[in-house]
Order: sequence, then C-alpha cells, then structure tokens
Amino acid sequence: MKIAFTSCMDTVNYPTQPGWAALAREKPTHVVLLGDSIYMDYGKKIFGAFVSGGPRPESEANGTPARLPLDVFSTRMHQRYEQQYKVPGFLDAIRGRKVHAIWDDHDFAWNNSRGAGPAGPAFVPQAQRRISTAHYRAWQAALAAQKPGYPPNDVDSAAPPHDDAGIGRTEMLADGVCLHLLDSRTFREGDEDAEDVSLLGQAQRDKVEAALAAHAQAVHIVAVSEPMEKWNNFTEFKWLVDWATRRHILVICGDIHDCHYVGYKPNGKKDWGAKDKAVLHEFAASAMAQGPTVFGKKKEVFGTLDFSDTAIAVTLFHEGQPVERYAIDRNSWKISNI
Repeated sequence: MKIAFTSCMDTVNYPTQPGWAALAREKPTHVVLLGDSIYMDYGKKIFGAFVSGGPRPESEANGTPARLPLDVFSTRMHQRYEQQYKVPGFLDAIRGRKVHAIWDDHDFAWNNSRGAGPAGPAFVPQAQRRISTAHYRAWQAALAAQKPGYPPNDVDSAAPPHDDAGIGRTEMLADGVCLHLLDSRTFREGDEDAEDVSLLGQAQRDKVEAALAAHAQAVHIVAVSEPMEKWNNFTEFKWLVDWATRRHILVICGDIHDCHYVGYKPNGKKDWGAKDKAVLHEFAASAMAQGPTVFGKKKEVFGTLDFSDTAIAVTLFHEGQPVERYAIDRNSWKISNI
C-alpha cells in the first residue's frame, strides 16, 4: 500500500500544475488531499503593493469572499472546483485510486476562516458554511466517481442543505492502518494566537479517541490541514501528543507551502537531535500548485508513505524530485534517514 499526500491547488495563480504527473508516476494506491483544493482569495498588500504570487487580482485579496452575495459566493466556489477537476493531469493522477479529502480555510470559505468561536473577520456565518459544505460534498463525490467532466452546480444558495456535522471521519485501510481525516475548520473556536480553545470540537475528538482506543496495534495516520506547530495553542495539541506515547501516530499535513519532517517528544517539544526521542512523526507536503515562488515557498510538492510489513518508507518530493527520505520501524516507531 502506498499513500500519496499533498495540498494547496490554485487554478488562478498556477493553472498548469505539472506536479500531478510526478505524483502519478509514483503509482499510489491512495491519494490524500490535505486542504486548500481551491482558492477564492489569496494575497495581501505589502508596502502598498498587492502580492498574491501570481496573476490573481486584488479583488480576490484575503477575506474578500466574505463580502460576496450568497449566489456569487456559491457560483465562484463551484467554478473553482470545476477548474481544479479539469486541470490537465489531475484526473489522470487520481483515476483508479482511492481519494480521501479534507478541507482547510480556503475550501471552507476564505483565508484563516473558522466556523466556531467569537464573531470576527475569520468567523463564517451559517449561510456560507452550509454552501461551502454542500460544495465540498459534491467535490468529494466527484473525486470518488472520477468521471469526465465536473457535475453542474445544484446548490441552492438561498436554501443550502442543513449540514453542520463537519467533514471529519475515520477509515480503516489495509494492513492495520487507520486514517483519521480531521476537520480543523468547522469547529475551530479561535485563531492561531488563541489559547485553550478547541480545534476539532468535542464530538469529533471523541470519535478519533474511540478509534485510537479500539485499534491499539494499528498505525494511526492523522491527516490534518495545518502542521502542529500552527495549532499548539489548541487543546488538541497536548491531547494528540499524549496519545502518541501509547499509539503509533503519524501526522500528514499541508498549508505551509513547504516540505519537511518534524518529530515531537512526549513533552510536546520538537526533537531536534537524533530524533530517537520522537513519539509522534509529522510530515508536511505543500503546495502542489501555487504561483511563482514568494519568500522561498515551494510548489509541486507532495509526499508518499510506502508500507511494508515492518516499515514505512516516507519520501517528500519537490518539483518532481525526491528531496527527503525516511524510514519508520513499525515495531519500535523509530525514524531514520535513508
């Protein structure tokens, strides 16, 4: 079993997306999309100049979808999913493979958006949340069906479906591997600088915890949009690290337009040394398709997890080339460079 994972696909700033051909050459059996599969906004003014990393206009700067009429919000969201689905090479990369998808802020609504907590620029009202959820359900269905052409927009923006359950779920894969697809937007109660608030909500957290308790011998892959260093003020940070002292937990994430490994020790600190004290292994891989590099950020990035009975080989790719390789012993849970 081989799992490929990536995130951050922007058809406005990077419509060609050659990275999908490189991913397809790895012949994964599963593909995990870790959020930001579309962008309705991206970019901000820096020293008076609008910077978005590509041709995106200032009318789509960060946060602007919040001001759109609901029908325009819905139409644009459908359009961006359709554009991504029709990117040359995208359908070829996922065809015949099991695709698992979660969302991040840009699929959820707009930059840094959240569905719980206090009102403010990041908070997404219920009307927009229901529209984005309906479109995401359609996106997931299209990824499963893998048919030519994207379905038409059948979301009634005036009366979208009532669906506030979020998109998180847990799936058992082959070979004793449990995949936790986390929704870190619907129930998020605060921003990155908030303290002692929830990222996942109690109901979703309880479901993950039940699976962790029930499958003691499994490898638990936690698929979440943001790396843990961006949610260490949330209550779930310590909760997950504590579970990692008792279970084999591996985190895959995107968001940051980079690729790297981070190991966490039982006290939640990063293991900067020989990585022999790490109990939780995290691999970030993004962006698959972003515009011209801005401030050192990367594009055409993805990772693979290649499972054998005794080990997991992890490879991180940038612009078609492997740039980092690791091996995790499935018995000791120790990691090493290869």
